[in-house]
Amino acid sequence: MTEYQGPKVHPLRVKADRKAAQIPHKTVPPRFLDPFINRTELHQRLSSIDDVTWLLIAPPGYGKTAILAQHYSYLSSLSVHTGWLSLSYEDNDPVNLQRNMILAYAPDLLSDPDFSNAKDHISDIWRINGELRSRLNRGVRSHIFLDGIDKITDPICLGLLDMFILGLPENTTLYVAARHTTGLHLHDGRLRGVVKELTLSDLRLSDNEAYEMLGSSWVRADVEVLNSLMHGWPAGLRFMAMDTAAAKRYLDKPGRDVILPTGLADYFESEVCRNVPEETLRDLMEASVINLFSPEILADIPGRQCSWQRISSILRMGLFVRTVEGDPQWMEFHPVFGHYLRRLLYSISPYRLQELERFATEWFQRHGYAIEAMHHVQKLDDDLYAAGIMEKSGTIQIEMQEDQASLATPLLPIELVSKYPVACLNQIYFRLRKGQHGESRLAFEKMRQITNDFTKFEQTVDANLVSGFAYLVQVMINASDDRPITPLELENLENQFSKYIDVDPVLGGGIGTLLALAYISLGRFEEASTICDIGLNKMRNNQAIHVAFFLHCQNGNAAMALGRWKEATLHYEDSYRLTKGRMIHDKYETLIAQVFRAELYYESNDLPKAQELIEAIFEKLPTVNGWLELYATAYGTVTALLGITQGLDAVLPYFSSAESLAKQRNLPRLLQFVRILRLREKTRARQLRKATELFEHPEFQEMLVPADGEDRVWQFRMQTPALLECSRLMIELGRFREASGYLERINKSYLEEADIRLRFTFRMMAMQTAFHLRRYNAAFEHMVEGLELSIEGSLIRRTLNHRTEILEVFDWSIRNGRSVPRRVLTFVNKALREAEEGDTALALRYRSAGRRSGNADGTFVLSPRETEIIALIAEGFATKEIAFRLAISEGTVKTHRKKINEKLGVASRSQAISKAREMLII
Repeated sequence: MTEYQGPKVHPLRVKADRKAAQIPHKTVPPRFLDPFINRTELHQRLSSIDDVTWLLIAPPGYGKTAILAQHYSYLSSLSVHTGWLSLSYEDNDPVNLQRNMILAYAPDLLSDPDFSNAKDHISDIWRINGELRSRLNRGVRSHIFLDGIDKITDPICLGLLDMFILGLPENTTLYVAARHTTGLHLHDGRLRGVVKELTLSDLRLSDNEAYEMLGSSWVRADVEVLNSLMHGWPAGLRFMAMDTAAAKRYLDKPGRDVILPTGLADYFESEVCRNVPEETLRDLMEASVINLFSPEILADIPGRQCSWQRISSILRMGLFVRTVEGDPQWMEFHPVFGHYLRRLLYSISPYRLQELERFATEWFQRHGYAIEAMHHVQKLDDDLYAAGIMEKSGTIQIEMQEDQASLATPLLPIELVSKYPVACLNQIYFRLRKGQHGESRLAFEKMRQITNDFTKFEQTVDANLVSGFAYLVQVMINASDDRPITPLELENLENQFSKYIDVDPVLGGGIGTLLALAYISLGRFEEASTICDIGLNKMRNNQAIHVAFFLHCQNGNAAMALGRWKEATLHYEDSYRLTKGRMIHDKYETLIAQVFRAELYYESNDLPKAQELIEAIFEKLPTVNGWLELYATAYGTVTALLGITQGLDAVLPYFSSAESLAKQRNLPRLLQFVRILRLREKTRARQLRKATELFEHPEFQEMLVPADGEDRVWQFRMQTPALLECSRLMIELGRFREASGYLERINKSYLEEADIRLRFTFRMMAMQTAFHLRRYNAAFEHMVEGLELSIEGSLIRRTLNHRTEILEVFDWSIRNGRSVPRRVLTFVNKALREAEEGDTALALRYRSAGRRSGNADGTFVLSPRETEIIALIAEGFATKEIAFRLAISEGTVKTHRKKINEKLGVASRSQAISKAREMLII
């Protein structure tokens, strides 16, 4: 028999005590200096299925070993049979590998005479491998761990591992961590379902996990930006946390080329690139400049042959290169690994870097990938060349992020607008994003003069599209002035939207976001939602992420105003998801998304989440472009939230910040809105004398003057909440007739179509004044209408603010025989009455409509079908009629009736009806 002639580190036969002294570290999990974060979801998945092999496959630094070590510790605490083995390159000797597996999983085999007499023959090694598996099959469930399997490259050792993994007994669960599984033949196990995988997408840190790992000393919004850069890579986040200067550089200008922390660069050099062949590393450096690459573009790289085969082998090695989801012919780099490789190439040949950027620009431009072309052109040093590329790309430049757009700064003279109209308009677009309204208006007017109102150009351009883009920029400038939109301007917006949405969905969608904003400012929420739906539908297969982001935001705003809470949630979450995409790296969209998500959390009374989001945005809010509704939402939410949780003193700095911003941006209505917020919070804090002084101030009284003229609806936007806060103050002062008088001054036609939150507040104010003025019928009607709005729009925080008054009117109504709608009755008795201050909308919905198991009080004990039948019984239908209406047999109806009586604890039809009504089932 031929003996194995490969390298041997230790002989097979050793004494157990000697071996244990030599490698105790291999049979126990490694110790970690940094504390674990609790990745509960992953551990639940690992615990969900036994008797399989779990493969954790991801590049280094994704916490595979830490996750397995934590799971090992958990299982050991349950006194479950466990075993651990950390593999090393020395285990590429079959003798060494087999000995270590025995020590880790069945050390008692060392004392077996059959083992002691074994030779260093391959046949004996295979035989002992089988004996090892049989030792695990003793009726005791085993959980065994194998870390670092990717270090094994020897064919015989790979065969041993294959046999071991696929031949394990049914009562054994194996957990394997590896960068890759090259050489292991596990395909059959995957097909049979005995091999399960957790891949990179599973092992990435969520934003919450990243925040937990870095600690509360970090701002959550900053952690989210860094986690997005790192694609949830734990090791990368730790390197950033250790080099706060590098982290701050990136956070100040996210999206630009990252200057990596020294430790991270060293990590890539020593742990990732050390074993990559020189030729392959050169291929990686050149491909990293292109970043998103395919075999076709690599084959066209000038100057040398860049091998797709060599690079794709890196993917199989489990390094930081991956196929693009949904399109496996394209590959891309992990962002920071790509930065590292580009820096490495730049240190060797800066000229080659620029040559490849120009090549990528032209290749993507030529093949119709305009957005990718724009990404590369921004990195070139030739502004005129970049401007020419931008012209060829049409209006797609509105998809670029500000921190990657070198042309966002005034590098091109305005005088070149006739030759490069799109590039020059793009400069104004990005100035607007940065809140530079005055400069933008002056530059735009100069461009208008030079081009004879954007009709005169030096070269052949698509004058129609340039005109549309100029119109978009002009409307953005006008919107920043916060002035009433005239009927003619609105009609022009509608016409421009219709004109461009089919021929250029990006431009048409951009105009659509402004049209939706105009509709929202006029209280025409259904029309705003329709415009957004059309825009999103037209761009379904388009890369216009930024435009889609704003359409989702405006659609969410319209849904919130209409009381469609679930729909608003979906749109806001979609908008936030887009900020995590590859094309958005700056904080502009992220900040906007956080504002609206915070408002949603506030309204549904998830105050901790709302506060977590809202407080993090105000440092950046004054530095970016916005609009009245955005600022009003941000300041309205934060002041309401802090007024409830911390009191008036915590709110005052935000009033000052809002007033400063309003003056800086020339937003008179924002100043008016701050006065309304001040009155609200002073009234809430029971500082009634100061609230009265504010109310009596001429500037506040000016808002109460009856609106007239074409812009009446524009005036109602501030006048209505002002009148509502006046009513609130009068109620607190006990002056109910005056409170009622201010409510009477609200324009009812506007109110009927107004934001659901205004309508709810009106109903609450009207309910209180009517009740105290002994107008009980009116108070009852306002209560019911208000609660219907609350339930519909999940306005739980606002409802809890008025809970005492609602219950007072509700209880009086019940005592006096008023018929309360079933939905309102259930909500008050099962949710609102028992609600705690921290209960969220979901908690109250569950309490109001869920839990239909046999409670002590019998509430909701019936199934949906039984509830349906008892309702029909109560309406007087006979068994035969019920069977006909529900398309079931009479016998089935009788069976249900019997179960109903049993569950309700009654013996007759009349008792069942009475009991069901008492329990609010019908």
